[in-house]
Amino acid sequence: MKFTLTHVHALSELVRLDMMTLEEYCKHGDSFFTGRLQRFYQEYKAEPETWDEDHAVDMRNELQTHREYNAYFGLMMAYSSFEQYLQRLYTYTGHVATIPALRDVIFQPPTRMVLEEFGRFLRAVGIKISDPPYEWNKIIKLHALRNAIAHQGGEVTRENENRLKPFGYKLGDDIKATIDDVLENIRLVRETAEMLTKDYVKIMREKKLLK
Repeated sequence: MKFTLTHVHALSELVRLDMMTLEEYCKHGDSFFTGRLQRFYQEYKAEPETWDEDHAVDMRNELQTHREYNAYFGLMMAYSSFEQYLQRLYTYTGHVATIPALRDVIFQPPTRMVLEEFGRFLRAVGIKISDPPYEWNKIIKLHALRNAIAHQGGEVTRENENRLKPFGYKLGDDIKATIDDVLENIRLVRETAEMLTKDYVKIMREKKLLK
C-alpha cells in the first residue's frame, strides 16, 4: 500500500469530524436532561405536598444519573476516536517499516495495542509526547477514566485503583463527569491528534518517507 501525506492528514481530519459530532451530541444530551431536572424541581417546589418523598428522590437521582451517563458516553467516545487514530497511524507506519530508518519503530504485528505501547511507538518515531505542548498526562487520565467506565461501571475498584489514584480518586469512589469534562477532553483529543500529525509529517519528511 502506498503511504502518502494525504493518508496522514486524513487521520487527523477524521478525529476532528468525530469530535465535532460528539460535541453536538453530548451538548444536546446534557441540555435535555438538565431541562428535565429543572422541570422536576419546579414541579416539586410548586406542590411538594403532592409528591411521595421516596418517588421524588428516585426521580431526581434517575435524571442526574442519565445526565452523568451522557458524560460517560462522551469520555468513552473521545478516547475511542483517539485510539483509532493511533492504531491507524501505527498501521500505516508498518507499511514502510521495512525501511532501515523505521525498522525499530514497529515492534509487533499491527494488532490491538494499549496506550502505553502507542506511547512507546510515538517516542520511537521521534515524537516527544511527554514534553509541552503535549498534554500526555491528560491522555493517560482519559484512558484510565474510559477503562473504569467501560469495565467497572464508573467505580473505583481494586482493579483500577492504582491507575486512578494519581487523579484524586480512591477506592469506592464513583467517577464524576460533567459536560465540561467532555468538552475539555474533546479539545484534548482534537488538539493532540493535530499536533501528532504535524510532528509525524515533519519527521517522516526529514527521513524522506513522505512526499
